[in-house]
Amino acid sequence: MCSTSMIMQVRFPTTSLQVGVKVAAWWKVGLFVACATIFWGTPSQHVFASVVVNLRADEPNFPPRIQIVGQITPEDAVAVEQGLRALGPNSATNRLPVEVFLDSPGGDVESAMRIGHLLRTVTSAVQITSSQWADIRESPAGTMYIRKKAVCASACVLVFAAGSSRRAYSDGSVGIHRPYSVNANANDRSAAMSTYTNLSLRVKKYLEDMGMSPLLYQDMMRVRPEAVRWLTMRELDAYGLVGTDPAYEDAQDSRAAMIRGISKQEWLGRKARANRECERPLNEIPLGGPVQKAFADCLSRIYGPVLVPAR
Repeated sequence: MCSTSMIMQVRFPTTSLQVGVKVAAWWKVGLFVACATIFWGTPSQHVFASVVVNLRADEPNFPPRIQIVGQITPEDAVAVEQGLRALGPNSATNRLPVEVFLDSPGGDVESAMRIGHLLRTVTSAVQITSSQWADIRESPAGTMYIRKKAVCASACVLVFAAGSSRRAYSDGSVGIHRPYSVNANANDRSAAMSTYTNLSLRVKKYLEDMGMSPLLYQDMMRVRPEAVRWLTMRELDAYGLVGTDPAYEDAQDSRAAMIRGISKQEWLGRKARANRECERPLNEIPLGGPVQKAFADCLSRIYGPVLVPAR
């Protein structure tokens, strides 16, 4: 049972392995909203999101970075907006994309879509990855850094879908189910249906605007709100959740051909060959491990040298 006053909260529930109960509370626009939500996980696994924005102004060769960890709230959308605004008026044409790291079980739908629309105002490379290390291993080939497994479920998927490029690294890192309204009026069936229908249509349009396959919305709505369907890498590819936005990819291909002094047709041929011959690592993030190094060497060999300095 949830209670609210003069404000509508729309959230995706979250699911994990064990059964627990968490009471969540927010201050929003001076109004207190309280809701007891059932989670299939311990309370410590479902904290509110921590948004860290690192503009890296003193490191011009490194992209700005936004890290979102935990439950997504309206305050997180404000933090992202302020961070992107600080990039300046030319942020949409910056050479380096904004890196966005996600590790979130979901949260507020409206805030997630707002963050998504904000990310579409810049070039963003979004990946599902943890900020914590699971293991650091020494090998003859060098040090291998392995991050803890991160997840992006429920409303987090809406943020993930907004990236100019999107990467997930393993099966079961992305989970979907249909949203629900926390404070729908159970005594007014007509009003409840109207609220839910409006919410569903807005999520559908949002995913369409982000270029996702219609199948993503359809399959999302088939999963009950108390459950989660964890997607395989093959499903992520079929839904369009991993990969690159077509317009952004086309611009990147043009640039890659230009800086190598080759035609775009030649570049696309090299790119296709690299996709066939270079094995992309899934579990070594970021650079450091031997598999990652072998992948980078393979790309460099096939792509060829850069002849024109990047601008």
